[in-house]
Amino acid sequence: MKIFFQLDEIEECNFPIVTIGTFDGVHLGHQKLIQHLLQKKKKLGGTTVLVTFEPHPQSVISNKKIPIFLLTTLDEKLQILKQLGLDCVLVLSFAQPIANMQGDKFVEKILVEKIGAKDIVVGYDHAFGKERSGNIETLKLLSKRFGYAVNVVEPMVVNGEVVKSTTIRRYLLNGEIERANGLLGRRYCLTGRVIGGTKRGRILNFPTANLQLNNTNKLVPGDGVYAVLVNLQNKLWKGIANIGTRPTFQETPRTIEVHIIDFQKDIYDQKLQLEFVQKLRNEKKFASAPQLIQQLEQDKQKAIELFKRLDAN
Repeated sequence: MKIFFQLDEIEECNFPIVTIGTFDGVHLGHQKLIQHLLQKKKKLGGTTVLVTFEPHPQSVISNKKIPIFLLTTLDEKLQILKQLGLDCVLVLSFAQPIANMQGDKFVEKILVEKIGAKDIVVGYDHAFGKERSGNIETLKLLSKRFGYAVNVVEPMVVNGEVVKSTTIRRYLLNGEIERANGLLGRRYCLTGRVIGGTKRGRILNFPTANLQLNNTNKLVPGDGVYAVLVNLQNKLWKGIANIGTRPTFQETPRTIEVHIIDFQKDIYDQKLQLEFVQKLRNEKKFASAPQLIQQLEQDKQKAIELFKRLDAN
């Protein structure tokens, strides 16, 4: 898959089959659209081109007091897209002049003149351009002038629910990991670097690695204790992660810390990726450290049993 970050980098390609969107999460709905793109290529030949934006448009045009938390960073998004069989991805900077371009001008100047789109594939509710001035009707109207085809992909429905990034964000913030994973089509991940902490875990004989995220705009699931898989140097370990403020010790900064089961190595400053499997419980304040230790052991055993069931399947 070729990745372009500038319009001038785009190479002339045979019969471009194009889709446009933010694709945050690259969830099952996005994957359905991309599969349609690939089916068109198989039928017509040509080159598949996915156009996306960085940063997330909503982080630029929305009220800054209401941040947009990302399901995927740009690096994560591109890594997932690489696995789906696309030919090209164009990452457009969502700044001047793109951010202020009306929908019809975006079609003319970007999709037609720069990319040479011959077939455009979009989702059922797609809108684009300044103030969402462009939509499916815009694409269809301009297709008569510019000679491209328009294909509209119907929504992806899972268990009676339309797959949307906003829905997945809500599930994650509520700690409903399995529902979120079901709409993503994979486990939700956080990636970061191991940093020093209070070392209280070692005192409790329950050492933890404190994770500093690579991107502060990345969505962190709601506070609680989770069963996770820990990817360290391309090897998966089982673990339990705590997200929250550690109320037993009256510590207010929100942290992400993970206990890796049957693991003793020093991994400070190393990269970790957490794959969220299931929420085990809410965060809770305990009357004493021994009570906390007892609960942590119960959490660990619960996670081990969960992983055994998953391995058996």
